Amino acid sequence: MASLDITKIPTKKKKAKIKPLKTPRSLEVELSNFNKFMITTISDRFKTQVIDAMNKGTVEKFTDAQVGNYAKIYQQLLRKFKKSINNQFNPKRIQTYINRLYARTNTMNDNTFYNSVEKSIGVDAKAIIGTDGLNSFINAKSLETSGQLVKLKTDMMETISQNTLRLMSAGKSLDTLYEEVTNTKSSNLAKSELVARNELKAFNSQLNDKRAMNLGVTKAVWNAVGDERSRPCHKKRDGMEYDIEKGLYLACDGLTIKPGEEINCRCFATYVVEFD
Repeated sequence: MASLDITKIPTKKKKAKIKPLKTPRSLEVELSNFNKFMITTISDRFKTQVIDAMNKGTVEKFTDAQVGNYAKIYQQLLRKFKKSINNQFNPKRIQTYINRLYARTNTMNDNTFYNSVEKSIGVDAKAIIGTDGLNSFINAKSLETSGQLVKLKTDMMETISQNTLRLMSAGKSLDTLYEEVTNTKSSNLAKSELVARNELKAFNSQLNDKRAMNLGVTKAVWNAVGDERSRPCHKKRDGMEYDIEKGLYLACDGLTIKPGEEINCRCFATYVVEFD
């Protein structure tokens, strides 16, 4: 009687899902508050160091649209203002802050992700792989986000200074200048919240993907937030499986994307682990 070759018996693979860490709201709020503090400081200091610092004679000249030296005085005050802001919010300080924030985000992501793996398949993955080698990625993302904050600061200063000079040249009143500063502050505060949310969301989502791929996981399931704010084409992706490296294509919008990749996207992935 021939012996049974058990190596040829097909085994049915089991599937388990790893639910990764969503971006902690507390960290989003912290980064948003840092951005708002920077924007508010720029606005307040522009009022005191530039607009309030102009003497009455200078104000009368640009109010009456007279040809005079008010533009020269304005530029001198502007240079002093920009120097004080760049000293307080220099790239090194911003970089140091983001490094610390992302280090905390990474620690939270690390703990949650590998705890989820252990609960799902009963394996202490972190003990097996030791280190997941994400330091280079984390450093690169820190530099990228720091650059976004520097750009936010620079754009705010340029907008507020150019628009104010334009109004002065048109002979507008001081009240109009103050109103312009307030409007610029308001629009940049909204932008600062968007930057905080999107930068942290992208960082956390990419950490999840990289940790999953380090474990040999190749598939994930799209999870949409099903409310009135959700994009219709993101809702249609809900529950669909996709390749982690490639993303998920849908003819609905003609895009190949990953959860959390698009601006203001609140979708997230759960990772599919297959084992015998």
